[in-house]
Amino acid sequence: MKNLLLGGFEGRLFFALLLSFALSVSLTDRQVKDRSGSLLSGAVLNSWDLPLLMGLLLALSFFLEGIVSTVQVIVPSFFSITIYISIYYALLISFTSALRKYISPASTTVLWMIPNYLYFAFFAPGLFKKPLFSVKINRTFSDLLPWIYVAGFLVFLIFKITSHIIFRHNILKNSSLIEDEAILKVFEEEKEETGLAGLNINIYNSSEIKTPLSIGLFKRTVFVALPSYNYSTDELHLIFRHELVHISRKDSLNKFFIAFCQALCWFNPLIYAAMKKCSEDIEMNCDELTMRGENLQRRKDYATLILNSSVDERGFSSCLSASAKSLKLRLKNILNPKKRYIGSSLAAFMMFLLIMAGGSFTFALEKGTAKEYLYTDDGRFLNSVSVYDEDASPKERYMMYPLKDADALENYLSEIKLYKYTDLYRYEKNDVGYKFAFNYFDGEKLLGLTLYPEYLHIKYPKGSDLAGEYLVFDEKIDKNAVLGFLDTNGRTVSAF
Repeated sequence: MKNLLLGGFEGRLFFALLLSFALSVSLTDRQVKDRSGSLLSGAVLNSWDLPLLMGLLLALSFFLEGIVSTVQVIVPSFFSITIYISIYYALLISFTSALRKYISPASTTVLWMIPNYLYFAFFAPGLFKKPLFSVKINRTFSDLLPWIYVAGFLVFLIFKITSHIIFRHNILKNSSLIEDEAILKVFEEEKEETGLAGLNINIYNSSEIKTPLSIGLFKRTVFVALPSYNYSTDELHLIFRHELVHISRKDSLNKFFIAFCQALCWFNPLIYAAMKKCSEDIEMNCDELTMRGENLQRRKDYATLILNSSVDERGFSSCLSASAKSLKLRLKNILNPKKRYIGSSLAAFMMFLLIMAGGSFTFALEKGTAKEYLYTDDGRFLNSVSVYDEDASPKERYMMYPLKDADALENYLSEIKLYKYTDLYRYEKNDVGYKFAFNYFDGEKLLGLTLYPEYLHIKYPKGSDLAGEYLVFDEKIDKNAVLGFLDTNGRTVSAF
């Protein structure tokens, strides 16, 4: 338990196993219910988690620190998430054909949604001491990159949300509420079947659309819309079953999550292909549930209905129609259904890997040189350096040295570049071998600057609005080189 509380490797492992097991049980339970004839199990994963958490972090930082600090500090922390999403979806795209052949559509859909829990990977117990891989970005570009990234993210996301709102508005503007008792009776029967009898869902007839669809991100805003076409009773049963399955699975929210991932990775063309694949799996999962237990003739009728529907994929909506590329695959699954594995173990394994890998890769933004942080023009001057040396005798382990060659020390530090990781890491303060504390005075000690072998720790005084921070060196500090700039004859015992 001690290791768990301290956030060691065991803590991260336990956390990853716990969440993976929970996902496996949840997915297995849902598919067992699906196969037994129930449509009441709902969605396995919540599509709001990652967008909500990131939105709250941005809003809180903007309120407390302002826009400049938010863009320069918080936004870079999202960079690694975009890389993990890109790599994860690249792997899924590579194995999509095999997954669809052996794994149920319900599980492949869940696989696309797993990055929604990426925040667990970065805030899980047991942070890495340092990344296994990092990409260094030079100072000029590191200052511009957050602004470029956030501009692209906001433009894409605002465009998607605005398009959805306009599409929804146009549907309702050019529509009339359906009050035909025969149609409403069919709708109520299908609501009962899908476990949505208690939900107030309106049906509209709209000239804005050419295919039946459901739209709405929240329970109070969701509705079903039909085009201006006279459907038979059998066709209405199939249409309503299809759309209500989408609603029960919260597929409009899933499609919002898809758009959110596209916004996060707007610079990566691969993400658009991944999102197309995800939408196809969402529709195939819906087809499987809609046709569960139906005979061949009923399946043919359903396939014909899809063929006769025009494609309309605007907004965060779920429609009956299919694009030309996915139509063949959907019809094949509808007319020739095959028994596939549940795939809960695979989904759990991917969740496990995602959490365990969190923090293994990051970006390193250049922040200048060690000289820029240790020598400033604010009136401070370097007075002495405290040294901790693990190799020294116990009496000489903590010593304070006056400066012998300040200019040489300054020149040495000017050659060492500093980088700031865009993710959180567990910086080791003990068992480091040696460290240097730079002591500044202008009447009193202003702040603490400690050079560890691989990073600089800046500790601001109490009452300051600034938090402490860690900056990583591009090369390890040479203990003997620094000691050569200090006056060993004038050293005294230090409390460090």
